[in-house]
Amino acid sequence: MFENLNFIIVIIFVLIHLFSQLTSKKLTTSILMSFAAGVGIAYIIFNLFPQLGHFQLVVDNTFNSNNFIVTNLVYIVIMLGFMVSHVIHKIDDELYEKYCETDLEKAERSHFWSDMTFNIFYNIIIGYIIVSKEFGSSLQVISFFIAFGLHFLMNDWGLRIHHGKRHDNIGRFILAGSMLLGGLIGLFTDLPEIYVVLFESYIIGALMLNVVKYELPDDHESSLRGLIFGVIIASIFFLLS
Repeated sequence: MFENLNFIIVIIFVLIHLFSQLTSKKLTTSILMSFAAGVGIAYIIFNLFPQLGHFQLVVDNTFNSNNFIVTNLVYIVIMLGFMVSHVIHKIDDELYEKYCETDLEKAERSHFWSDMTFNIFYNIIIGYIIVSKEFGSSLQVISFFIAFGLHFLMNDWGLRIHHGKRHDNIGRFILAGSMLLGGLIGLFTDLPEIYVVLFESYIIGALMLNVVKYELPDDHESSLRGLIFGVIIASIFFLLS
């Protein structure tokens, strides 16, 4: 039952990537962006953090070792997800600043494909996780959908701001296709649970970075009411689910 529901979530995420440009820019920048950040914070605290103990138990049972790395592998992978994502974006921004003065077109094109490459792997992993993950209930599936649906909406908005027509003409189809590919891989393959756990741990780290650094707006762009409303509503829903 949940496997079919999970794949439906993948299809909805594909549609979000394809049609997120229809979202009002004013709503996105002022209210929805702050609301999404609030939902993301609540989801990480109430849904993702409580799963870490189970994730580490899967690792311990798989490797059956008291090695320091093994006993902390989940947290190490989360940190890697956070740091690798940050370093990639940092290097990408620095290279763009370096080359935009001499060849703006080339710099923008390289920046676009760098962002696309990162997001392709990110989407494939998430698409795979959605289909492969065993959710405890349909409410947990809905919680995942709400948190990541808003995350993708904000991520697509940011890519559109940075890349303009390149994203509308090419990028959104690449993102939709990579999400669908990840879902299909999850539908037709059955990897051991340890792989799903490590994939999801990496995504948790990357999601934490995105929420803190990219989705939480600057003071002059944020809506405090949107942030608080997102945190409160999402916290209540996630606790009840």
